[in-house]
Amino acid sequence: MVGIVFSSYEFVNFIATPVFGNFVSEIGAKFMYAVGISVAGTCSVLFGFLDQGPGGLTFIAMSLLVRIVEALGMSAFSTSSFAIISAEFPNHISSVFSVLETFIGIGLLVGPTIGGSLYELGGFGLPFWVTGVLIMATGILFFGCLPPPMEAPRRRQGHILSLLRSPLVWVAMFLSTAGASSLGFMDPTLALHLDQFGLSTIEVSLFFVIAPLLHALLAPLWGYLSDTRDIQAPMLMWACVACGAGFLMVGPTPLLPFLPKQIWFITMGLVVYGLGIGCTIIPTMKCIVMGARELGFADNISTFGMVSGLFNATFHFGAFLGPTIAGALVEQIGFEYSATVIAAIFAVGFCVTSCFFGFRRWRTERGGYPYISLADGSRKQHGGSSYSRAPIPQKQQFTSSTSETTPLLENDGKSSVSCQTPQTGRFLQSSTFSSSGHMSW
Repeated sequence: MVGIVFSSYEFVNFIATPVFGNFVSEIGAKFMYAVGISVAGTCSVLFGFLDQGPGGLTFIAMSLLVRIVEALGMSAFSTSSFAIISAEFPNHISSVFSVLETFIGIGLLVGPTIGGSLYELGGFGLPFWVTGVLIMATGILFFGCLPPPMEAPRRRQGHILSLLRSPLVWVAMFLSTAGASSLGFMDPTLALHLDQFGLSTIEVSLFFVIAPLLHALLAPLWGYLSDTRDIQAPMLMWACVACGAGFLMVGPTPLLPFLPKQIWFITMGLVVYGLGIGCTIIPTMKCIVMGARELGFADNISTFGMVSGLFNATFHFGAFLGPTIAGALVEQIGFEYSATVIAAIFAVGFCVTSCFFGFRRWRTERGGYPYISLADGSRKQHGGSSYSRAPIPQKQQFTSSTSETTPLLENDGKSSVSCQTPQTGRFLQSSTFSSSGHMSW
């Protein structure tokens, strides 16, 4: 029952975040932010009083109810906050998102230590009361510091499910879910796996710090590379290789019997895993934004709200799925084979990512001169040689009437492109090109 109380938080976030993301433009991002953080802080304070109520099923029901309402508040808060920062920095989404991930990692590292100290000082309620008051205080403070909304609440354009028409969005969702599941898999199983080495409680706790610490330290680097180098595909493939190899080492997998089953090797596996897990989170957010732009969505709070809702939904679904299946897998086939199953999921992710981006590149190179998909849905043909990796075959010359040509919108030198063949008239989505001729894969 304790597991249900904790897993309900992730499940409710999975359900609620796409709903809030879909309506963020109608409700207003700033209002959603204020209400969400206030509800989350209030529920944290209330949770601290639950030990003073009746026990048994009543206690469990009240805990579950408070946890569900808290998840609703946090889903509104996280969705609106991601939408706000994306709208403020549309050309540096990965960099800003990586900074958030760094501070989330720091919070995960210091939270248990501070919470344990407060529990020793004041009992069950004090950690929740202090946390709840801090959440509400910071929410009020930052609500006053936030600038007025750039856009008044208005009827949204499009629907969050429209984003699912992009294959790039599906690839990003799969990898985000896989990354979150792998993180959740470690929580209920790693400590039991380490029991065989006779480690102390403090020594075991240090193993849980390795991956979050590396993620927090490396997140700004991944964000910088994603925004400045536009190498989403290599980063995602590296994530699959590193995370898959890390799980094979942590087991270690029985499929490779020569791998040493020693504590130093498991430590190295967690280090390798920590070096790659950030790339399953940060570039995927950028990929969903790219997919939305290729579908013709404008860079506004409505689009970024839907992107934020979809990303948070996939991440929380993975965070719910990981610990849920971990216990059953370990019970049935043992930790070593269970870790091998997670590694196999990342192997599938590597194959999907490499095939998708490889086909995407091949299709773009065959397309010749691209059409630029503008934010308002119009298109402009660009004939500059810097936008083509291969000469245009004579049988696929592209035409564009004057009425179809609109001024190219400035977007930090980057635009999403699609190609139209005269035989079919279909527009094929492609990668993102920069004014310097560099292509985003």
